Amino acid sequence: MSFPSRMCPACGVEAPFEAPEHVDGSLIKVYEGSLTQKLAELTRLRRLAKREGYPPSWVQERYEERFGEPPPAGTSVGRWVPHTDAQRKN
Repeated sequence: MSFPSRMCPACGVEAPFEAPEHVDGSLIKVYEGSLTQKLAELTRLRRLAKREGYPPSWVQERYEERFGEPPPAGTSVGRWVPHTDAQRKN
């Protein structure tokens, strides 16, 4: 998209800002959400990955695609702890 002038073609008023710079690439949709919503989505992605046999990196990649940032600090993307192992006594 090119902006030959800062003047409005309809009314002739000068735009109060510089025209944006064109950069090659593609846009992605970034979702906003509360921490609770983000953690719920992270949980959903983990369950889907476990059910489908996807690696932990898949969870992180999908989360970053959706929110434009890595999962919140302190959350583990790659640790699957089977219920039976969690209850096993050593």
